[in-house]
Amino acid sequence: MNLQVRWVARCPLARHIACWNSTASTQTSLRQGPREKLRDECTHSYAIVIITSIIIACIIIMIMIIITIIIIIITTIIIIIIIIITIIIIIITTIIIIIIIIILVIIIIIIISSIIIFIITITVNIITGTQIIMMGAITSIIIIAIVILIVHNRD
Repeated sequence: MNLQVRWVARCPLARHIACWNSTASTQTSLRQGPREKLRDECTHSYAIVIITSIIIACIIIMIMIIITIIIIIITTIIIIIIIIITIIIIIITTIIIIIIIIILVIIIIIIISSIIIFIITITVNIITGTQIIMMGAITSIIIIAIVILIVHNRD
């Protein structure tokens, strides 16, 4: 058994296998000497494996955190760009709608004013025509009356 412990203590691969395969009974019954050295190396090997695992886990966690932060930043930038594009589209459509409404109001005002001017023109023409007709009628009556007076006074 002593020879086996010395061989395990000298061979790194065997020492590693012995560390992983060591049972609680052999660790509790170890004495001073090569076995004690083997136990210390096993404990040291376990510590290296645990510390390496913790370091690897920390590195993986940090990489995942960095990837998550990058994804959050990229999605935030994309959301901000979409919001800016949406606001620009809303502003442009609002301006276009306001321009269309202004043009429609101007067209409606022109149509209404044209109708009003047409009605006023017709009314004025009717009144003026009526006045001309009345003046013509009055003039005709006066001329007829003068002719009648002249003809009547000859006799």
